[in-house]
Amino acid sequence: MTAVPSSPAQTLERDAAVYVVSYIDVAPKAAATAARLLRELAQAGRTDEGSQRFEILERIAPENQFVIVAIWNDLKAYEAGRIEQ
Repeated sequence: MTAVPSSPAQTLERDAAVYVVSYIDVAPKAAATAARLLRELAQAGRTDEGSQRFEILERIAPENQFVIVAIWNDLKAYEAGRIEQ
C-alpha cells in the first residue's frame, strides 16, 4: 500500500508547475452565495504572482457542486497563493 501525500511539497520538484483541483459541495440553499464567493476567490487568485490559471466550475445539476482548478508556475507560487488567500 502506498501512502498518499498530504501536500504537494511531498511529491513535487520545486520548479515544476503545480495543478490543484478541489471539489466543493455546499448546502443547496447556499449555492448562490457560494458561487459568488468562489467567483471572488477566482478573481483574486488570478492576480496572484505565479498563477497561470484559476477557474471555478459549477455543475448544472445539482447546482450546489463546484470545482476549483488552479495552475501555479511552481511550488513556491502555489504556497504563496495559499497564504494570501
